[in-house]
Amino acid sequence: AGQYALSATCTLLYLPAASSRLLRRIVRISPDGASEAIPFEPRAFQNAVLSPDGRKVAATIYERGAPDLWVGDVARGVFQRLTSDGGNIDPVWSRDGAWVYFATRRGGSPVIYRVPADASAAPEPVAAPESVLPSDITADDVLFATRLNPNGDADILPATLAPELLQDL
Repeated sequence: AGQYALSATCTLLYLPAASSRLLRRIVRISPDGASEAIPFEPRAFQNAVLSPDGRKVAATIYERGAPDLWVGDVARGVFQRLTSDGGNIDPVWSRDGAWVYFATRRGGSPVIYRVPADASAAPEPVAAPESVLPSDITADDVLFATRLNPNGDADILPATLAPELLQDL
């Protein structure tokens, strides 16, 4: 099966199924069912999500054997790199489109970070380390995460925010 994400504007992004991280295009499907390939060059895309205003896409792109976060301008068809140290996956947009939350596996277990969508600052941790992956943000800005349990199960819960960052959120 492919990967998909539904935006707040009811636009569906779709990545066709692939047996490996092959080059593929991101397809946008409107609420009336019309589909079009977004004008990005084919890349090893994973986890593509549309920004709240529908003008940008955040995605994991695999290069040099490692995943990093990129943000693409839908109208211009160009991507800008947000991270470059590998191990960065599962982007989730903030409701205002200013931030991209993601999980990083740099230290082994995933930890949630955020980075400005315009790449104007370095990524910063926002959740206490406990093997969590960002899932979604509610209308009142509660970040939900999936916690991976040692037995293979997973739980969905509000992310435990790092206390030193609470004043910024």
